[in-house]
Amino acid sequence: MCFLSDGTTIPCNNNSTVVNGYYVNHIKPGELFVGSTASFSFQNQITWKGQDYVLYQSYITPFDDWSQHDNVVDGNDPLTRTITADPGGNKIMGMYKPKSTVSVTATIDGPTEADSTATEVDGTFSFDALSKGADLSKYEITNTVNCTFVKPGDKTGSLSGKADGRSGLPIKIQLSGGPSTKASVTVKAYDVNGGSDLATAEHTVVVYNAPPPAQSVGGQDLDPNSNGKIGADPAPGSSSDKFNVTQGVPTHEYLYTQAGGKRYLYNYHYQQVSKFKEYPITVQKSFHLTWEEQVQTGTDEQGNPVYEWQPREDTVVIPQPYTVKRNYSYWMVDSLNVYKMSYATMQNYALPGIVTMSPRNYAAPDVYADHHSDEAWHLQEPKYPNPYMIPGVEEVSGGQNGRPNPPSEDWRSEAEQQIPKIKVRNDPFSFDNLPQARMDSSWQDEKTQNPLDIPAPQQYQDSDRVFYQNHLYIDPSKINQYQTSSSGKVHYVPTGTTIPSQAAEVVDDIHNINYVTVHTPTVCYCDISDDRDHNQMTVPDPARRSLILTRNFTVSVPTDGPHQNYLNYGTRDYAEYIQTRQVWFPFDVYMDGEWKKSGQWLTIPKAYKAYTFALPVWVNEGDYDVKFRAVAENSPVQEGDPYYTNASQEENQANLNLAHHIATKIIPVKVIGRLFDFKVTDVADYNWELVFRPYKGSRDILPNRSYWVGDRDFNGDKRNPTVAPPFELPLGPKSSPLAGYSNVAVKTGYHFKFDLKTVGNMYGLYDGIRITPSFTFIKKDGTGRQDVDLYYSTNTKPFVKIGSQEDTLKRQFVLNTPLRNVTNAEFTDTATFLYDRVFNNQDRATAGNRTLYINNYSYKAEKPVPIGSAYAWELLSSGTRTFIGVHNNDAGDPALANAAVQKWYGEYSLPAAVKAVPKNFDLAGYARTHVLDDHSKDVWLKNGYLIVNFNIETIQNGDTDHPHLQYLHGPWDNQWRMEGMRSSFTDAEGHVFEIRDGDVLYYHADKSSYDDFGTYVPH
Repeated sequence: MCFLSDGTTIPCNNNSTVVNGYYVNHIKPGELFVGSTASFSFQNQITWKGQDYVLYQSYITPFDDWSQHDNVVDGNDPLTRTITADPGGNKIMGMYKPKSTVSVTATIDGPTEADSTATEVDGTFSFDALSKGADLSKYEITNTVNCTFVKPGDKTGSLSGKADGRSGLPIKIQLSGGPSTKASVTVKAYDVNGGSDLATAEHTVVVYNAPPPAQSVGGQDLDPNSNGKIGADPAPGSSSDKFNVTQGVPTHEYLYTQAGGKRYLYNYHYQQVSKFKEYPITVQKSFHLTWEEQVQTGTDEQGNPVYEWQPREDTVVIPQPYTVKRNYSYWMVDSLNVYKMSYATMQNYALPGIVTMSPRNYAAPDVYADHHSDEAWHLQEPKYPNPYMIPGVEEVSGGQNGRPNPPSEDWRSEAEQQIPKIKVRNDPFSFDNLPQARMDSSWQDEKTQNPLDIPAPQQYQDSDRVFYQNHLYIDPSKINQYQTSSSGKVHYVPTGTTIPSQAAEVVDDIHNINYVTVHTPTVCYCDISDDRDHNQMTVPDPARRSLILTRNFTVSVPTDGPHQNYLNYGTRDYAEYIQTRQVWFPFDVYMDGEWKKSGQWLTIPKAYKAYTFALPVWVNEGDYDVKFRAVAENSPVQEGDPYYTNASQEENQANLNLAHHIATKIIPVKVIGRLFDFKVTDVADYNWELVFRPYKGSRDILPNRSYWVGDRDFNGDKRNPTVAPPFELPLGPKSSPLAGYSNVAVKTGYHFKFDLKTVGNMYGLYDGIRITPSFTFIKKDGTGRQDVDLYYSTNTKPFVKIGSQEDTLKRQFVLNTPLRNVTNAEFTDTATFLYDRVFNNQDRATAGNRTLYINNYSYKAEKPVPIGSAYAWELLSSGTRTFIGVHNNDAGDPALANAAVQKWYGEYSLPAAVKAVPKNFDLAGYARTHVLDDHSKDVWLKNGYLIVNFNIETIQNGDTDHPHLQYLHGPWDNQWRMEGMRSSFTDAEGHVFEIRDGDVLYYHADKSSYDDFGTYVPH
C-alpha cells in the first residue's frame, strides 16, 4: 500500500485496486504460504491527481495490526522490499510525501592543516536553501561527525521566503588523533508544505607540523692539555730516575723528555636543513548517475497521452586539486677539522738543543666525511599518481526527480595518502672506526637521525710517554745552572677529511715542565802524607803535615767523598765528573823525576788516587800551605794554564754551591830538614891507627872504615854499601877489626874525629851543631852501668868537674887537615855559596875580592876554629861545615841544591888523666875526710869503661835556646834508632853490653895516653 502522511492511500502503480476505500496492490493472492517470500518494488516518485509524491519511508506490518511497524527504512532506498509471509498475512507500506521543490547546499570552512599538538580547530558552517514552490519554513542539523556547534541553538532555526540560509555558524572540529580528520555536518531544510531537502558538507583537517627551525651544533677541543717532564735516564738495570734533576744532575749524564696530550683535537660544525615542499595533486572520483524520465509512449482510448517512466544514466568524473606539504630535514658537515699528534719539542739549558719527539705506540683516528652542499644529493622526491582516481564508482540515484548532482565531498585525506614522505640522508661521517657513524647517510623518511658528537679524546699523561726521547747528552761544556726553565710545544696536524679545506696545524705549549739544575759535582778530600817518623824537630807542629827534605811524600787525591744529599749524590766516587785533580806547591818539587817550579798547578794523572812527589833539598824549611783542587769537567777554568786560578769558582772540599766548579782544599805543611849520618872517622889512639889508615904514619884514610850509628841509612833503609859490626857504634871493645885487638877500647886523652850531615836551612853564618856529651861508667863484664861525673886536673886547678864553672878549657878545631880528607871542591862550593848567597854587603866588603876569597878559602880552613868547651859541650859553627849537595844545573836552584846538604866535622876527647865518680858524688865532702889524689882507689871508678854519649842538636840563626832538630831526643823521631842502632854487643869474653841511644865511644877507665908516653901529651 502507498500512503500519504495524512493517511490517504494513493495508487502505487497502474495495478492498484481499491479495497474498502484503500488503494491496494495484491502480491500473488492465494499462492503464498506461511514462510514463503515475496517482494514488492516501490516507485521513487508517484504522480497522482496532478501532484508529484516521493517515497520517504517503508516498513512491514502484520495484516491485522497496522500500528506495528517492523523493519523501518527511511529514505528512498531500498525501493524493493522482500518479506517472509507470516500467518494471517502482511502488509508492505510505502510512505510518500509531496515532492519537494526545496534544494540545499552546505559548506564547512576552516583550516586544512593543524599542529599535531592541537585537539580541535575552529571552523564555520554555512548553508543556502532555495524553494521553487512553497516558502521555506525551517532547518535542522540532522547529523554531525567530528565536530560540534559552539552554540547549540544554531542546530535548528526558522527559514522564510524562497531563499534563506545561515552563514558562518561557529563550530569546533575535533581532531581524531590520526593523520587527518574529516568533519561533516548534515542540514535539512523544509518548506511550509513539508517539502525538504538535505545536504552534507565535509571538511578535512590534515595534521601538519611546520618544519622546526634548522639547528646547528658543533664542538671543539683544541686544547691538548699537554704536560711534560724532563728526567734523568735510569741507571742500567734500574727503572727509576738516576737523578732528581730539579735538585741536580751532572754533565755527561743523559736525560729524557716526555710529554702527554690528547689523542686528537677537533673542531667541527653540523648544519641542519629543515624545510618543506609542496606537491600538487588532483584527486578524481567517478560518479554513476541514474534517474527516470517520463516519456510519452502513446495515447489512451480517449486520446490522452500515455506516459511511461524510462530509466536514464550517466557517468561523470569529478576532479579536485590539492596541495600537499611534505617536511624534510637532514644534516650536513659544513666544517670538520680533526688533528692528530705530529710531534713535540722541548727545550732546556741542559738539553742538546731543541729535542723533537715523535709519538710512540700511537694510532691516529680514522676520519672520513663527505660534504654535499647540493640539496638534490640529500633528497629523494616522492613518486605519486597525479591525477589520482579514487577506486570504484559511487552510485548517485535521482529517481524520478531528474538527473542528480554528484555530492560535494572532501578528498584531502586521500590526497595526503597518495604522496609519500620525502626520503632524506645526511652527509656521511665516520670517525675512529666507531660502530656508530657520527652521521648516518642511509635514506630515512622525512627526517634523518641526529648526528653524534665527536667523543672526548683520550688524555695521555706525560707518564704514558706517548712523546718520549731518552739518551739526551748533557754536554760537559755547560756550566752549572740552578733551576733552568723548560719550555715545549706540542704539534697536531690535520688527519683524514678536512672540511671545507686544508687547515693549519695546531701548536700549543707543553705545561708544567720541571726545572733542571745542572750541577756537576766535584770533591776534594785530599791529604798529604805526614812523615812524622822522620820529623826530628825539637818541638814538632801537630797541626801541619811533616814534609822531610830529600824524602818522598805522597799526596792523596781521592775522587770520593760526601757531597749534597741529593739523589745519587751523597757520599760516593765522583771520578767520572772530575776533569782534573791538581796540586799547587809553594815550593819546588820533583814529579816523575822532573823538576816542577813552585807556584803552578800540577795535574795528577787520572788513573791515580795517590801520587808521590820528591822534596828537593833546596826547598827552604818552614811553614807552607799546599793547595789542592778538583776541577769539574764543566768548569770554565780549564786545565791548560797551570798558573791560572779563579777563586770565585772555588769551594772548600766539595762544590756544594753550584756556582762553584772547583773543589779545593788547603793542607798546612811544614818542610823540615834533616840531621843524620853521624859517624866516627878516626881515632888518635895508636892501637886504632891501622883500623883507619893503610899503614902507620899514613895520612890517608881507608875507605869504608868509619863507624856508623847502625846498619841503616837516614831513612831507615839498609845502607849501601852495607855496614855491619864491627863498624857500628859505639866504638869500643869488639870494635877493632885487627887481630889481637878485639877487647881494645880507646885510651883517655886520645881524641876521635867524627862528622855528620844536615839537610835544610843550615847554610847560614850562625847555624851550627850543638853536641852535649854525657858520661857513664860500665864494668868490664858489661854490668853496673851508671851515670858519672868526670874530673880532670890542671896545673892550677886540681879535680875540675867537667861542666862546672871551673871547667873553662876551650877546644879548637882545624877543618883542613889531611886526615879529614875534605876535598878542594867542597871548599870551593862552600866559599862560592857563602860569598854569593849568604854574605851581606858588609860581609862581602870584609871578604874582599870574590875570586880571591873562594881560592883562599881552603887556606883559611887550616886555621883553628873554636868549637866550644873542651869537654862539656861543643858548637860546631860554620867554620866546621862544607856544602856537599849535588851539582845539577836542572835543579830549580843549582847553587842552593849544593848548599842545602851540609857536612859538619868535629872531634872530641876526654882528658888523659880523667877521673870518674858516681853521678852527683860529693867529692869535696869526701876530700874533707879523706886523702884525695890520683891513687884514691876507693873513690875513683877504674875497672871498666867510660862511655861517651852525645846529644846532638841543630842550631839555626844562633838561637841556642831553641834547638831546631834532634838526633836523639825528638818526640817523634829518634834518628839514632832510625839508623839501626844496636841494642847491645858482646865482647870477646862473651860479656853482653847494653847500648843506649847516643853511645859513641868507650874509653878505658884505667888506661890513658900517658901509658903510651909516660907524660901528658895532648892528642
